[in-house]
Amino acid sequence: MKEEIIKLAKEKGFEPISLAARGYQNYYDTYKHDSIEYYLWLCELQKWLRERYKIGFLPSHMGNLSKFFIYFLNKDYNDPDVEDGSPEFETDWCKKYDKALESGCFEALKLIK
Repeated sequence: MKEEIIKLAKEKGFEPISLAARGYQNYYDTYKHDSIEYYLWLCELQKWLRERYKIGFLPSHMGNLSKFFIYFLNKDYNDPDVEDGSPEFETDWCKKYDKALESGCFEALKLIK
């Protein structure tokens, strides 16, 4: 999913500043290979989605007995750049926090026209 989300984010106009500010010329290729940089990239993408399109989600641990994470996706229905007809809340079960973050970012990007 990593390559898909990077490609989709780029198509939707996301330009991260975390690596670009440090002088990386081809930062999209860098994110494909470095898991820490990719995680930071996802965090920056999550912030961009929230601020630019008012699409918010939160990976969250579901109880002490469960090892799964879930994200809740909520969007602003008044934004003309966000696709209509999508459910207000979506959930996806993941075994790790970073996978829930990745899944949430991917689903949020798909809502942008």
